[in-house]
Amino acid sequence: MVNNLIKNIIQKLDHETAEYAVRDITFLTCSIFNETHLVSFNKFFNFKEFSVLFWYQKKDGHIVFYRSGKEYNLMAERIGKKYLKNVEEVEKTTKTLIRMSDEIIVFIKNTKSLDALISRWNYFYKLYRDFFAYHQAVYWSSEYLAKIRDSLEDKKKVEKIIDILDKAYKYNEAVVPSVESYFLKLGISHLNFNEVNGNVLKNLKSKPKRRSICLINNKVLILPLSEASRINKAIRGDYNNFLKKNGGVKGLGVSKGVTTGIVRLVKDLNQLKKCKRNDILVTTQTRPQFNSFIKLVKAIVTDEGGHLCHASMLAREFDIPCVVGTKNATKVLKNGDKIEVDASVGVIKVLKKIN
Repeated sequence: MVNNLIKNIIQKLDHETAEYAVRDITFLTCSIFNETHLVSFNKFFNFKEFSVLFWYQKKDGHIVFYRSGKEYNLMAERIGKKYLKNVEEVEKTTKTLIRMSDEIIVFIKNTKSLDALISRWNYFYKLYRDFFAYHQAVYWSSEYLAKIRDSLEDKKKVEKIIDILDKAYKYNEAVVPSVESYFLKLGISHLNFNEVNGNVLKNLKSKPKRRSICLINNKVLILPLSEASRINKAIRGDYNNFLKKNGGVKGLGVSKGVTTGIVRLVKDLNQLKKCKRNDILVTTQTRPQFNSFIKLVKAIVTDEGGHLCHASMLAREFDIPCVVGTKNATKVLKNGDKIEVDASVGVIKVLKKIN
């Protein structure tokens, strides 16, 4: 079964657009967001083409999220084109997202005990599931519009739409971290969404602490550690072989400029304190904990991200070159390498390789 599943997943994660993300979210949140792709995207945005998702829980608790970039790009294009035709739809979407964000924050503030949550779980589960569809629609449609902006005649209209979307996305940025803290505080973070019920105390004791989820052809599989680890290893091996063959480091330039410097590779938060002034920060993605250190660096290069990601927004705020979405920067570049970051074209050149 596992071998066939591996084969099916790899076939659907087309190399040219395959994407993965590392997130410090819980298994419970993954199970809810997985349902977002099954239910809410189709319900609110008439999009049901997600054929593969894999949420793999690492030893440190972080989640590696694999998805088809091709499918996500199609979703972004479809929603973005709808917004271009009707700006009122943009206003409707962003107002709904802001309203949902406020409802979630009020809910977790007022629902402090596990018993209280159980009594209202169905309401909260649907709210959080649907919230994520709007959250992603706003992000990805803005990414799509930013990419095609220069090819459109009415640039002012596009800029207006992007601005509305960006403000709404920034408004709800704190929702997911707040819910994560809430789940952890109540001790339910390792449960599946349908295990938060009248048997929750029994489930808390009996359910494994580490599980993973796979969505394949509209079928949801909850995977034990051994099976999930095999799948993750196979995907990474296949993907890394592709990156080696294609070589180079390039991505999306989101804050213009050209600079040279020494690579400071940061794969976990403990390595942040090693950042020195004028280093070039190379990491999978940035998070709020990076803020004080980013002020020191000359440039940012990330594996993940796009126009609206945390690194992009900070780079523009601090006016430093930034290239995101390279997919392989943390694997190709090493601590001590001297590199040139050209954020105007999204290209990183290695000037001197460390031995």
